[in-house]
Amino acid sequence: MWVGLVLLLAFIVDALMGDPPYRLHPVRLTGRLIRAMETLLRKTGPPTVATGLMLVLLTTGGVLLVYLGVRHLLGYVALEGVWDVYWVYSVIAFRDMFDHVEPVREALEKEDLGEARKRVALIVGRLTHGLGREELSRATVESLAEGLVDGLLSPVFWFVAGGGLAYLLGYEELKWAVGFAITSRVVNTLDSMVGYKSPDYVLLGRASARADDIVQFIPARLSIPILFLAATLLGYNGSRGLRTAARDRLKHPSPNSAHPESFIAGTLNIRLGGASLYKDGLHEKPLIGGSSSPSIRHIEDTKKITMLAGIIWVVVAAGLCAGLY
Repeated sequence: MWVGLVLLLAFIVDALMGDPPYRLHPVRLTGRLIRAMETLLRKTGPPTVATGLMLVLLTTGGVLLVYLGVRHLLGYVALEGVWDVYWVYSVIAFRDMFDHVEPVREALEKEDLGEARKRVALIVGRLTHGLGREELSRATVESLAEGLVDGLLSPVFWFVAGGGLAYLLGYEELKWAVGFAITSRVVNTLDSMVGYKSPDYVLLGRASARADDIVQFIPARLSIPILFLAATLLGYNGSRGLRTAARDRLKHPSPNSAHPESFIAGTLNIRLGGASLYKDGLHEKPLIGGSSSPSIRHIEDTKKITMLAGIIWVVVAAGLCAGLY
């Protein structure tokens, strides 16, 4: 019961507060640790795949040691539960996703493409200069769809999985649940920082990219039924989303990203994918979905669907925790 309650409390705190930009935020500190470890490992010689694997292991292990060490100390004053809620809240990035998208929609409504490009640049990895209304809308819709998996479905899935594994092995469920959720966020942060195919990171970042593919694999596929339920409850064409996802979910260089994107593209009958310019060059992603170009209206539609999907997912996950262990 307590494990599920911790998840619900963390989700409520995220819904109320979002992600305040303070220096000691665990994910930001993780980013600094990654940079420090990268600098240290590069001094040992030219980057290799093995070096990249060491980066994953050392960073993940370091963050988990901090979580477990402080948790042990707080146990003496019966505050370890507060620490657990704080960490789960910190690795969830749900409200923040919508907080970043709303200024994009507002800028597009005002026809301020310069401001919209600046705002989109904060939520996507592609270069945004020169993007028009349709491209900006597409980038925003794709970010919302993929962000649902990265920011909520994945850490919550691993929270439930970690607690369940601990229950089967006879260990403390809550500690393992939080530890698994933290690991998923660390791996995702590693991928976003070093998981590039550019010459500087093609070897060093390979382990991070592959680890993130593994971590997101099941949550990405679970996103389709969760999004279907949310879209259907809101009156969207969920059946068309399922058909499109079945056809297009593997049409992406990433094994996971196209799953939520293809469902959203199908249910809204819009076209996603296509050319995107990144720092390492132009990427031509396969087209997925329908024939209509994304617009401001589709940003709002995607917000509604992903928001309800996230709420459903957390309620189901917390119920599983309460019912199973």
